[in-house]
Amino acid sequence: MTNSHCNPHGPGMHFVGGACGPKFDPNFMHMMMSKWQNYMPYDLDETKNEYIVTMPLPGLEVKNIEVSVRGSEILIEAKREQKPVEEGVEQPVKLEKQASWILNRPISVKIAVQSAIDPEKVKARLKLGVLTVNFTKLPKTTIDINEE
Repeated sequence: MTNSHCNPHGPGMHFVGGACGPKFDPNFMHMMMSKWQNYMPYDLDETKNEYIVTMPLPGLEVKNIEVSVRGSEILIEAKREQKPVEEGVEQPVKLEKQASWILNRPISVKIAVQSAIDPEKVKARLKLGVLTVNFTKLPKTTIDINEE
């Protein structure tokens, strides 16, 4: 039996099944890695007056994190500084790399929210590797309607 016989839906399926059993499409993993390579998970909470973003940024320093606002879009970017290799100092040999791709890559996350944000009233803090940012909502502007 050929693989095409086992996958009647073509190569675009993430998981395929049938008589041959489930098979994973390696192209799907490559597409997901390239799409999400700069992503970091976060929580977004909302109160009446603000949005609160909480994002883990383990091992990063404040000087390497940038938070910006444009209208109703929040952008959080971070990049870890690469430490120079010191001559004469023995470097450790990495036996496993399970977290390196998460911890040593640039981060760029855009978060679209419903209300515009006041860029003058943003408060950010980094504590124990967790970034918490409070974004104050701009009040809604009501327009008077003239009757003619």
